[in-house]
Amino acid sequence: LPSGTTFVSLSSVAGWSCTTGGPVSCSNPSFAVGSAVFILTVHVDSGVAAGTVLSNTATATSTTGDPDSDDLSATETTTVSTSADLQVTKSADVDPVFPGDAIAYTITVTNAGPGNSGGAAFSDTLPTGTFFVSVAPPAGWTCPTQPPPGSGGTVTCNATGAFAPGSAVFTLDVTTDPDLASGSTISNTATASAGTLDPNSTNDAGTSLVIVDSGTDYFTITPCRVVDTRSTTPLDDDETRDFVVAGACGIPAEARAVAVNITGVDPGSGGTLEVFRTGQSAGGQRVAVSLRVGFARANNGIVALDTDHSGRLSAHADLDIASAKVHVVIDVVGYFLDSPKGD
Repeated sequence: LPSGTTFVSLSSVAGWSCTTGGPVSCSNPSFAVGSAVFILTVHVDSGVAAGTVLSNTATATSTTGDPDSDDLSATETTTVSTSADLQVTKSADVDPVFPGDAIAYTITVTNAGPGNSGGAAFSDTLPTGTFFVSVAPPAGWTCPTQPPPGSGGTVTCNATGAFAPGSAVFTLDVTTDPDLASGSTISNTATASAGTLDPNSTNDAGTSLVIVDSGTDYFTITPCRVVDTRSTTPLDDDETRDFVVAGACGIPAEARAVAVNITGVDPGSGGTLEVFRTGQSAGGQRVAVSLRVGFARANNGIVALDTDHSGRLSAHADLDIASAKVHVVIDVVGYFLDSPKGD
């Protein structure tokens, strides 16, 4: 058999006996006039390079004299054309996901053979509303293209050599935008590519669908004051100050949001006092009070807490006079917890 091949099977022919442990040899003690047809099947090893020419020769011998010895051998050559069927599957560790929570994606890139895959790679463009944290490649792979942590973008990973038949498993961690709409779907796709011929391109991509669910349960509490800067210092114009409310007034660390009444006290000028989730981008949900000198003005609403479960919210003063100050008072009347999964 040619180098780089291994025996698989040989068809049976009446009157002939064969041995296949090494060179394939068949014999017939009395071969009558006619023909005997054999089908010999071999396996081409996955490491045989594309373009390799396999040459196989069969030779007939006999104890009976043969008047024409020029046709006792026949040779067949076959050129190896490598192919590798790359397949991608993708799954998420949560479904649904609560806005602001993390998702750990498992991406499995499989070479289903028959040959090695040269230049194997995959890319994954993070969907809107998700932010890169990290990617963990297995041995034999590297991920040279990664977005900065906390941003969107595309992750690209490459095999450092020939990707032999088998699987490579990656973990891609992302966080989600706390302002994602409940009921929306996060669709994330990883797509494989290679320089080697892929006989089936329909399975080169894997997609995970995760539903966003901001379902929460509300718990009322007796109105309780969690912030009062009159006992410390007021807010200056254009100052943002963080306050930890979890742990006060029976508010658990797992609280997602609080129902509040906020009051601007003793403002030194007109302007606006806002309370919102710590770290929230501009334009997100917030509770605001229009300030007026000589008046204590209040407003109520729902304020989300920091997504790291530190139980923080923030207050910001935007005053008409740069030297002015204002005190902030925040009373809580209830809080929200995530509904149990499946509720």
